[in-house]
Amino acid sequence: MSGETITIQQADDSHCSYIEALLERNDLPSRNIRSKPDCFYLGYEGGDPVGIAGIEGDEAEQLLRSVVVERSARGNGFGTALCDALEERASADGVEALFLLTTTAADFFADRGYAEIERSAAPPTIQATTEFGELCPATATCMRKFLQEPPEKGSFRLPVLRTEEMMFQGRFGVSLFVQKGGLAASAASRSVVSRKFGLSRTR
Repeated sequence: MSGETITIQQADDSHCSYIEALLERNDLPSRNIRSKPDCFYLGYEGGDPVGIAGIEGDEAEQLLRSVVVERSARGNGFGTALCDALEERASADGVEALFLLTTTAADFFADRGYAEIERSAAPPTIQATTEFGELCPATATCMRKFLQEPPEKGSFRLPVLRTEEMMFQGRFGVSLFVQKGGLAASAASRSVVSRKFGLSRTR
């Protein structure tokens, strides 16, 4: 986390006008805000809104979007604090990687561990978002950051589990107690794990 502390509040319909106005003042896309206000979060410092950011998607890979800080509040680390908070929340929910498009802040995100990738390398669920398909120009830089260590080639991973802990019933009736974040089996134990639990191979 950064040195700055802000309070994060998930947006609802009552915040749409503020979010739209802030995005428009900073030449950022605002057309689809009202269709998904709960994707956005507001950052408050001392009771005043200082910025916004959004995370879109329900899969293991999600889209970080619309990160912007009020002009009067810039230079205080609030952008970093917003990103810290959303990345930590996403990681706790089992999100494995965040993607983004930016036309002006590639250096900021590179300092946070995001790496530039080809736009076509983003997964289909990310490319299907309105941000990718319609709102951001083709000249925008596409970037990715892994929040969880990607599985090694040839390893296996159960689907991401969003609950704190739950029972997993294997194909042959074998129950596993799975902690949040899922389980991974190494390539060395591939055949045993595949036979017992019916895992599919990651690509």
